[in-house]
Amino acid sequence: MLAQAGAPILPAETGMSATSDRSVLFTGEQFFLRRRRPLIDAVEASGLKIGLLPVQERTPRETLDVAISMAEFGARALLAADDRPLRDRLDPRNLRQAFPKSVESFEVKSRQMANKLATRSAQFDVILHVFCLSSPFVGPPTIPYAHYLDYTYALSMRNNPEEPRPFSKEDRDRWLELERSSYARASKLFPMSALVRDSLINDYGVDPEKIVVVGAGGNVLRPVQKPKSFGSRQLLFNASDFYRKGGDAVMAAFANLQARDPSLRLVTVGRPLPREYAGQPGVTDRGALHGTDLLELFDGSDLVLGPARCDPFPGFVIEAMNAGTPSVVAAFDGMPEIVTDGVDGVVLPRVETALVEAAIFDLVNDTEKLRRFSEAGRRKIRERLNWSSVAEKMMPFLRGDA
Repeated sequence: MLAQAGAPILPAETGMSATSDRSVLFTGEQFFLRRRRPLIDAVEASGLKIGLLPVQERTPRETLDVAISMAEFGARALLAADDRPLRDRLDPRNLRQAFPKSVESFEVKSRQMANKLATRSAQFDVILHVFCLSSPFVGPPTIPYAHYLDYTYALSMRNNPEEPRPFSKEDRDRWLELERSSYARASKLFPMSALVRDSLINDYGVDPEKIVVVGAGGNVLRPVQKPKSFGSRQLLFNASDFYRKGGDAVMAAFANLQARDPSLRLVTVGRPLPREYAGQPGVTDRGALHGTDLLELFDGSDLVLGPARCDPFPGFVIEAMNAGTPSVVAAFDGMPEIVTDGVDGVVLPRVETALVEAAIFDLVNDTEKLRRFSEAGRRKIRERLNWSSVAEKMMPFLRGDA
């Protein structure tokens, strides 16, 4: 287990010893820190000491402060000009989903983090704050920090059809200003993609010299070595955030193909399919899968379908590539920076049923092309899209050299 920020700094229990006196504190939302555990492991494997301070590590008083902020947010939802039915606006599930992207949430979490760091930051040399749903400091930082970013709010407002909308232009501008201030105080910004780098420069006025594009890996630390075979005629789709991920085009394309070729099968994972697609012939819904179960599913599939309308830097596609399974994606967000069209997968110019259908038909009937894409994708994982490479790009900052 990683050391918590209030405890002595110890190496994670990986059997390794830290070889440097430099120490790094990872901060951010607990969920994102769990998802970035392979990055934390890779940084520790370089010999640095590691600490962990999730935003959700709260005293009872801090928990009450968050509850008050959420109540204030709910009150504004009640009064906001909104064409949704009142019961939808005040549904606790909808409020919990929208609250993390509210100015109330950003401000209360940043204050709490800054208060903790006022007494604890002396234990660490640098901070790596995962994403920007809060800031580690609300004033001048006491130690250098960097953000690791998959997206910006400006991009999300432009590109994500499922992004909770702010109540007003003032809300949107206030969030952007909170982001901008945290980026200005940071010593470095580590976006996953060149797309996010450009947004930081053009939407937030960040000095390009502060930005280093570092990419990402999947939810495993090491490349998969198992040989990959093809011919199962099984397709795989991550149905979480169904419409954003292009699920309507995937399901329609598969229905057309499966009606002509019943040997084709589609497996979906993540959230349950929308009601109108449940029970579609040839489709199996496996639900939420992780670890070896998901790896076995990658291994047994010929192709992953990921033609999303918005997907900042999809780890699902990276994990598929690591397993040797090529993907069909769309030319949005960071997807073209993961998949090279015609080299290790297919990049569609837009999300359209006919294009998805044609790509599937071409690939499942050409195992030699699938094999070629698979080998090229695994080579990219070994060379670039892995956590050791990400950590190495961060090292000048983490070691205090830049």
